[in-house]
Amino acid sequence: MALSIISQELPDALNAAMRSDVWGRSRDGDSDIIDTGELSRSLNISMTNNGLTISYDSPYAGIIHYGGYIVPYGNDSLEKVYISPKPWLESVAFGNGPIPGYDFRDAYLRAIDIIL
Repeated sequence: MALSIISQELPDALNAAMRSDVWGRSRDGDSDIIDTGELSRSLNISMTNNGLTISYDSPYAGIIHYGGYIVPYGNDSLEKVYISPKPWLESVAFGNGPIPGYDFRDAYLRAIDIIL
């Protein structure tokens, strides 16, 4: 039951983290993570025997989350561009900032019915 609650609520928490101003804004005023929405739509959360698996299928999810250098348009004649890390997933899942973490304890407590 608790995992079901978490799997339903976690997408909203992750999407809110992606839209946060803490990552900066692009020139057009959009969140620096959200551009076309492909990344947020590529989220998959599945229940396993050990808990939940959270993944993003977008090919650029890792570079956005962890940061690094890219070669624009795969053109080696262009200068590499540094993408700063925007660890929205770790911030939400582990509460290690700059986004408040998801309250897993609260979800578990809401899933428990105590009858005295």
